[in-house]
Amino acid sequence: MTGMEHSGAEPAGREPAPGRLRIVQAFLNSTDLEDDIEALDTPAGLHAWAVAHGLAGADLRVTDGDLERAILLREGLRDLLSSHTGGRAVAAQEDAFRAARDRVNDALAEVSLVVAFADDGPQLRSPTSTIDGVFGELAAIVYTATIDGTWQRLKTCRNDACRWAFYDASKNHSGAWCSMAICGSKHKARTYRKRQARPA
Repeated sequence: MTGMEHSGAEPAGREPAPGRLRIVQAFLNSTDLEDDIEALDTPAGLHAWAVAHGLAGADLRVTDGDLERAILLREGLRDLLSSHTGGRAVAAQEDAFRAARDRVNDALAEVSLVVAFADDGPQLRSPTSTIDGVFGELAAIVYTATIDGTWQRLKTCRNDACRWAFYDASKNHSGAWCSMAICGSKHKARTYRKRQARPA
């Protein structure tokens, strides 16, 4: 969404996801599909992202294979979020969901999680300081968010050219666009042009 990840802002003044779910949102938005900007373009880029978001120390080692897994995980999670927005035929949506779930599971195949007790109660945590620890922390955040209901409010923009991850804070969970003024208006304009082009 026009370099939003790199400016640290959300479109149309949206509030970012709450708590640690904001880290997963930033992970999803580490690429800007419309402007073709990719923060995870090299192992060094993935290393810098993980350190900047508090998921790893400076001694984290990242390989080309780790980068491939990171992209697999990110895009699998993005596709899973599409089911939160809707807009596709049910059968196609179910097939896409299963395929995305399998990609996420493949990316997390080597990850282990443990229950650790903190001041506010038990939490899922990754016991390693490797790249699997980074992936494990992301998975633990998603798991916790599914329990408290915030995961279902994290969505991807319905504009296929955008697919920016945004947090839907509306009361009726009806958000479908990262910004109604931008992507929503583009969709309305395209729909109008198609109707106008149909023969009478």
